[in-house]
Amino acid sequence: MILGLGTLALDTVETPTGAVHEVPGGSALYFASAASALAPVAVVGVTGADFPVEPLARLRARGVDVSGIVRLDQPTFRWHARYDGSGHREVLSVHRGAAVRTVPEVPASLHDPAVLFLGSTDPEVQLGVLERAGTPGVVVLDTMPHWIRDGRRQLSALLSRVDVLLVNQEELELLGGDEEEAKAVAAVRAAGPAWVVVTLGAGGARAHGQGVTLHVDAIAVGRVVDPTGAGDAFAGGLVASLAEAGDLSAEVMRRALRAGVEMGARAVSAFSLEGLLETR
Repeated sequence: MILGLGTLALDTVETPTGAVHEVPGGSALYFASAASALAPVAVVGVTGADFPVEPLARLRARGVDVSGIVRLDQPTFRWHARYDGSGHREVLSVHRGAAVRTVPEVPASLHDPAVLFLGSTDPEVQLGVLERAGTPGVVVLDTMPHWIRDGRRQLSALLSRVDVLLVNQEELELLGGDEEEAKAVAAVRAAGPAWVVVTLGAGGARAHGQGVTLHVDAIAVGRVVDPTGAGDAFAGGLVASLAEAGDLSAEVMRRALRAGVEMGARAVSAFSLEGLLETR
């Protein structure tokens, strides 16, 4: 079983192809939508009382265990962004609320997962779920620049307990303290992770392990509709592939990278979760 932690949000997104207002999003939903196409998955997270029922019902229909999703009597995390034709994102507003900083309980039935995915959220929450999840077989961590800058101490504590770290190039530079990828990777791997996976957008993805670097090209997409959630969908494909194989060898990681870029391509083909939920 895969267990994923992440945010649940209502996203307002503007792109050159159109715009949507307060559609389902957040790292937990994108991750679960992608991973559930390949393997059994459960998610834990916290959202507000105003979050719609329908997205969770759709995930449940795909076999996702959403028993670890908790509703609090407060507003749901909201996020508004605009993308230009090159894919550059301008965040117009963020309303995180107290829910994002609440550590969800992990039901006993979800303890000891084969893979635990700690999706991008407050590092204190990630640490809390790691400590409540029993003994995971593999731990995969995602983050973002905001949390690296504001939660560096907590992230450092996490890195020593992580097997695979997912970052983009900006995040790698912030964590590794160097613009040169090889030096930054060496610094991060020295802190704990066996693999550092760098997502490169249209450039695909690269994985750095002990004495090995793997690269997988991106999958061509006819039209990019909405880049939101591509990284979380990539994580879903990668984690599901790792869980199926049960080890972290270079060949397994190469297959996992391919699964990740496939799910990332599906995610950007439509707004919100539609590109992922339409396929099985």
